[in-house]
Amino acid sequence: MYLAKIGVIEGILEELDNTFQNSNGQQIDYKKVVSFEHRIRTRKKSIFKYILENSHGKIHAELNKNDEQLKVYLKELRNLLTQTNASESEPKDIEITDNIADYSAERTSLILTMLNNIDNKLLEIKVLINKL
Repeated sequence: MYLAKIGVIEGILEELDNTFQNSNGQQIDYKKVVSFEHRIRTRKKSIFKYILENSHGKIHAELNKNDEQLKVYLKELRNLLTQTNASESEPKDIEITDNIADYSAERTSLILTMLNNIDNKLLEIKVLINKL
């Protein structure tokens, strides 16, 4: 059951990854990006609450440690997806016009790397869950 729920998160991550891969970070619906991020975060929070409540001992400690790392990764993903430059300097990491976001190549690369990090962390967590 937990693995299937984590699979839902992985599906959302894959959709977000495909959005950035297919568009190279250009002409992306910003509301959609924010929605992806919100869905990932809320699903993760609800799922991991139950996983941690139903695990014990060494596995609980390992799951808790992985959950904390995942929180850091998700916070970083949120910043990468939504944080814009405060200065007027060029080029900007994100430019949003009429709800269409254009991400710089560097920011797009960082987002894709973070998505990969999150995916890898979810795999580690799935292995631990199989030990429950």
